[in-house]
Formats: sequence, structure tokens, C-alpha cells
Amino acid sequence: MKVLMFGWEFPPKIYGGLAVASYGITKGLSLQGDVETTFCMPKPTGEEEKFLNIIGMNQVPIVWRDVDYDYLKSRLSTMSPEQYYALRDHIYSDFSYMHVNDLGCMDFAGGYPGNLHEEINNFSIIAGVVARQQEFDIIHAHDWLTYPAGVHAKMVSGKPLCIHVHATDFDRSRGKVNPTVYSMEKNGMDYADCIMCVSELTRRTVINEYHQDPRKVFAMHNAVYPLSQEYQDIPRPEHSKEKVVTFLGRITMQKGPEYFVEAAALVLQRTRNIRFVMAGSGDMLNAMINMAAERGIADRFHFPGFMKGKQVYEVYKNSDVFVMPSVSEPFGIAPLEAMQCGTPSIISKQSGCGEILDKVIKTDYWDIHAMADAIYSICMNPSLFHYLQEEGKKEVDGITWEKVGLRIRALYPRAALYRDVEDTFAHQTDFDAVVIATPHSTHVEIGKKAFSCGKHVFCEKPLGITAEAAEELAAAKRADTEFAVMFHCRTFPAFRKAKEMLDTGVLGHVTRAVWICNNWFRSPWYHSSASWRSTKGLSGTCLDW
Repeated sequence: MKVLMFGWEFPPKIYGGLAVASYGITKGLSLQGDVETTFCMPKPTGEEEKFLNIIGMNQVPIVWRDVDYDYLKSRLSTMSPEQYYALRDHIYSDFSYMHVNDLGCMDFAGGYPGNLHEEINNFSIIAGVVARQQEFDIIHAHDWLTYPAGVHAKMVSGKPLCIHVHATDFDRSRGKVNPTVYSMEKNGMDYADCIMCVSELTRRTVINEYHQDPRKVFAMHNAVYPLSQEYQDIPRPEHSKEKVVTFLGRITMQKGPEYFVEAAALVLQRTRNIRFVMAGSGDMLNAMINMAAERGIADRFHFPGFMKGKQVYEVYKNSDVFVMPSVSEPFGIAPLEAMQCGTPSIISKQSGCGEILDKVIKTDYWDIHAMADAIYSICMNPSLFHYLQEEGKKEVDGITWEKVGLRIRALYPRAALYRDVEDTFAHQTDFDAVVIATPHSTHVEIGKKAFSCGKHVFCEKPLGITAEAAEELAAAKRADTEFAVMFHCRTFPAFRKAKEMLDTGVLGHVTRAVWICNNWFRSPWYHSSASWRSTKGLSGTCLDW
């Protein structure tokens, strides 16, 4: 299976959890053996791992330029000249009015610049070129930033669209939803054939707040990869005199940093032998520094700034307790990473990862007293610390991206959309049975094809236009398949009651019965749409009148 995937982040360039999840999902899919992923991102570094195909959207032409091969080799960092030329042949409109460089490509700042919405729009324009040139079976778009690109690719190709909801604007804004972002999220969900959410918490938000059909929305929890030897070798210091409690993440209202500061103030009323670390950056950083000062705990508080790469794991290993007090956390990979490093974790009950974690302490984000009690207990009770440390690591070691990849691979066929009958049976390994609900004249053809492929058949009435055709379909059934016909009116309560009355004899011996349905209306167009409709049915016609 070939997957065309759109994402905004990918390691080694990491801005947040989206990059980590994108890497984990693609790596997990690569281990399934039959999945080939092409990952499209705004501005790759060229240092990405090579287990998947990377397309840098900043090197896809949207304006035709006559460029020399050797010059292309010197200018392209993550794409071959041959691929550039192949993409150039699929420019689908005149974009010469847009700002492009000498290769006819649009530049991207990377990350989350001030003109983010403009870059999202440019990304979706370029997706139209990629979708026309690439061969793929399914589209997978990560988070709202790439939903427009995914929708565009679906409209161009007719292939099914899966979107991966890593967060919604309800999570990021504490309910003060940006209408522009909400409309982009909902449009992507409306067009999606399958919606994967990082938790059941997020799934409920998608169903209730974005009004999506629950049958196409699935919880797909995140995971972690085993620590590299380099990270395993990071020493874990013993804090016999002073314990260290850490918050690590974006310092924004979604993450609840103020509750961490308030809980810290309560803990420090009991003991001064604990230091608190708030690692990260965000729009609430200065407010948290001021709050720590106002509570009189600035001497016990440290703000080391944004951490990345090995620094993150050094922070985890240098901590005795990790706290994630998120107000609304769709999943939250950080506690799993901390537990990998042997650090007991406290998470809010409003965190998606709590659905798959048991060896953690869970409190409501707003319950600073319960949070303070948990912090104090872990720091002061060695038995509790060692239990959470050992059992937590065992639990997390069983939560792998390979298992996530297996579940995603199993979901892909459920989103499958096929262009016609031939395309459907070209993918016959994706399904075991066929439900035929097409125009009557095609029932026999599709049913015979299904039986020849060893598929079970469930067909709506009538089986065919003529009795001979119906008998031909019935004769095509193989011994190892099941065959059923759906007479849908027989499920209606009134019809079922009528049959019951006849079967039980409550009316006595019935010689002749007439049923007049005067609440059905079919227009003249319906009757004239085919020559066999509303006929007397002589010569063995299957009646539908």
C-alpha cells in the first residue's frame, strides 16, 4: 500500500509533539512490510531518516521554469532533478502571479511563522501538483495545518482521505475557539473518510463539537520508541538532599503551567528541600516567572528555557517527579518519555495518555491540593517512588509505535473508496464480502464478479431486471461463499405485523389479500428512466412497480 502523507513537522527539526508523533507513525508503518510512505512537509532539512520518501514542498514547482539539469543539482537539496521535472509536468494552473523563486517554487519559513495561514494555503496549492504526479492508494494528513492539502489531494485523485487529529482548537484555546481554525478543522473532518484521534477524549470532541459520524472516528493512541543507547547512558543522579520536580512543555494556557506553580507553592509550605523546574517556552513564560516571585518561591524555581534532543532526556533523568497538569491534553507523549527514563509521573485526568497509563498518579488539573499531595508523597516516600519508577517503565516499554502502525494499517482499508467495479476488485484482498446497492441493471455483473473472487454477496432487491438474470446470478454462487438478498420493506414494522397476522391465522383463512401503499410517490421521471420500469412483467420480468 502506498500512502501519500502530509505533515508539518518531522525530526530532526522538532517544534513540539507533532514531529515526534509523525516520526513514530511513519516508522511504525514502515515496519508492517507492505506500506510505502511518501511524506510531504514544508521545508525538510535533508537530515531526515531514509526509511520513507520525503518531498520538500519548497522544492515542488508551481510555475514552469526552463531550468538546466546541472543547475538543478546545485540548487536542490532534498530532491533529484528527475523528480523536479516529473512534478513540473503536472503544474495544473497559472500561478505566475504568486511569489516564487527562480525554480518556480514557493519558499517556506518552516515552523509556525506569523503568516502561518498563508503558508498553509500555499502548502495546499502545492499538494495539487504532488497529488497529480504521485501514485498512491490513500492520503493521510496530520493536524489542521495539512487538512486543506489532504482535501485538495482527495479532490484531485479521488483517493480516500484519512486525517489524524493530534489536537483541536478546543484544546489549544480552552474553548475560546478561533473560527478560522475551526472551519479548517471541520472542513477536513467533513471530507475525511476516516478520522484517527490520539485519544478517546479527542474522539468525543470530534464527534460532539465537530458533528462527525462516530462510525468513521477512531481512537489511535500515541506511543514511544525505545531509548537509544546514547540516552540510556545518561546518568541518573541521586537527589538525597533535594528532590527535583519538573514541568516540561509549551508554557501556554493549554498546558496548565499556573496550576504547577500553585501546587509547588503548597508543597514548599511543607518542605523547602524540593526544587521545581519549568522547562520550555511560550506566551505565559513571563507570567509564570512573576507568579513564582509573587508566591515567594522564586529561590526554589528554575526556568531553563526550551529543551531539545538530548537535553530533554537529561532533564527527565535529573528529575524525581514529572508533572503534566494540562487543562486539555489530547494525548501527551512527555509522561511516557519521562517514565522511560525512570521518572514517576503525575498527569491531569484531562489527558488522553491517561487512557492507556495505569502506573501514574492522576489528578484533576484544577485540584492543586491533590497535585501537591502527590508530589510530596513521591518525593518523601521511597517505596512509592521505586514502585512507580519500576512499574511505570515496564508499562511504557509495552507501548510501541510498531503496534500503532499495525492498527493504522488495519484501519486504512476501512477508508477505501474505489472508482469503479474493476478498481474495487483490484483491491480484493482488502475485503471479504460485497454489499451491492447499485442500479438494478448492474447487480448480476457485480455479483458474478464477487462470487468468482470468492467473496460473500449481500444484494438489495431485485437481483436483476429479469428472472433469467436473477437465476444466472444465483447459479454463480460458489460453495464456499454466502449469498443473501435484502428485501428492505420486510424490516418495516407494518409489513412485519401483516406477515405475522397471516402466519398466525388470526384473520382466519385468507383466500386473497390486497395491500395498497398510497404514501409512496414516484415521479414520471422515475418511470421513464428505464424501459422496464412499471411494466406488466410479462416474459419473466422481476417487477418493481
